[in-house]
Amino acid sequence: MVIRFLYEVVYGGHSSCSANEVVRTMQIDVSSIETFTAPTDSYPTHVTLGVGLVLEQALLLLKPYDLTIAIGICKSVGVGGHFQTSALGMLTKNFAIGMDRVVSFRIALYDGRIERVTAESNKDLYLAVLGGGAGSWGVVLDYHIDAIKGGDYTHAKKGLYLWPCNSSL
Repeated sequence: MVIRFLYEVVYGGHSSCSANEVVRTMQIDVSSIETFTAPTDSYPTHVTLGVGLVLEQALLLLKPYDLTIAIGICKSVGVGGHFQTSALGMLTKNFAIGMDRVVSFRIALYDGRIERVTAESNKDLYLAVLGGGAGSWGVVLDYHIDAIKGGDYTHAKKGLYLWPCNSSL
């Protein structure tokens, strides 16, 4: 008997370009932007995550603070694209999609300026970047997020269920 997921996950890769296609696209490697700012006494659930972190790294950084973020089933997705394309995850039903928990982000704009954007400072850019698709409006450098405090939900439990499937499928 082989244990398999009952569904297949397909990632669009909409922020990537193929070497075989003739497209006018620039792809920037942000993997070295692995900044992390821990919560403070004033804001015990607010953290800053660099876009170069992958979700597994982010979760490991948050664990000592008993914090988490909404993620899907692929721990190797980068924080940058994850929050720009909804940050849909298993905690969504109770805590909203991940991009709804983004307090602000830093972005490098086309003219070289770096801005910290909030819903109040630049509502149009804030809404366009969060959900508008990765790489559309500038280069996001990091997200300031209101993470979820595990200790606040002591009766909540999580689990992963795998169903036995016919291996010939």
